[in-house]
Amino acid sequence: MKQDTLLRQIALLQLIPIEPAYKSTSTLYQTLEEDGFDVSERKIQRDLERLSVAFPIRKDDSEKPYKWSFLDTYESRLPELDNASALAWVLAEDHLKNVLPKIVMDKLGRQFKNAKQVLNAQNTNRYSSWQNKVRAISNGKALKPANVKLEIWQAITDYLLEDKNIKVTYLSRTKEELESFTVQPIGLVVRQAVTYLVAIREDCIDDEDRGIRQLALHRIQTLEESTRPGKDHRFCTLDEYVDSGAFDYPKNNELIDLELIVDKSLAWHLRETPINNEQTISKLDENHFVLKAKTTDDSQTLWWLMGFGSKVEVVKPKHWREKIYKHAQEIVGRGQ
Repeated sequence: MKQDTLLRQIALLQLIPIEPAYKSTSTLYQTLEEDGFDVSERKIQRDLERLSVAFPIRKDDSEKPYKWSFLDTYESRLPELDNASALAWVLAEDHLKNVLPKIVMDKLGRQFKNAKQVLNAQNTNRYSSWQNKVRAISNGKALKPANVKLEIWQAITDYLLEDKNIKVTYLSRTKEELESFTVQPIGLVVRQAVTYLVAIREDCIDDEDRGIRQLALHRIQTLEESTRPGKDHRFCTLDEYVDSGAFDYPKNNELIDLELIVDKSLAWHLRETPINNEQTISKLDENHFVLKAKTTDDSQTLWWLMGFGSKVEVVKPKHWREKIYKHAQEIVGRGQ
């Protein structure tokens, strides 16, 4: 077998998912072509037929293009993990189980299992004991990730990567009712225990925010490819949208003056992990310090400050101070 044929077939094997996921012949061909292989769809079809003899690959030939997947009993070890990579997978599982939806963790389950097998097989190796000595923990209370349906996750990832418009049925939290609309996907964002599809809602492009929406995947009830051709309304990349502070829920893009009086322990904490590079901290008295910084006028920072309770007093901005004071009064009122 020629070297280029061998490399192509190894690459092809690594692209085939484990059922119930699948990839069509045309999708596999396009991916290999983009990766620089000199291929044709017919050549890929022949490769798949030959590989199916040696590997547990299922072909769905009920319609064209044919669909391919490994049987769910198949345990791939391509490529074989080294010790350091196996340890990285173990630590990644510890962190990601509190971040990604269960369906995504299930998809990665084989990789996590393989990593543990590599480490457990080496009792005399220094790596084997590390999985019992290292943990990844979240900052604050870790909530269980919202549950996302398997078919929703699979379809979203396929449509997103193929730049296809999507018609969704969505449970609106504010309206508490189902809505149906078409979106142009921009990307996926995982924030704490929720995964969001950032997309442009076509019937809202004339709004001030130009129709950009954050759709929680667990609230998407149904979705399908939109067959209606439409103009590409995507005016920004995912990085540009996230960097704008959209997930901090800002009132606007202007910076405000933040001035806090914090106790000694919080001052230590914020010196070591500052709000930003322009932050300053000066001593007020033996037990209190003054922190000054520029920040966006956003709900996320305000919620973060409320979490420190009596350790912090907001001097500026005035409307944050008033909001925290009102919040404290409401808490006291509930206890009476």
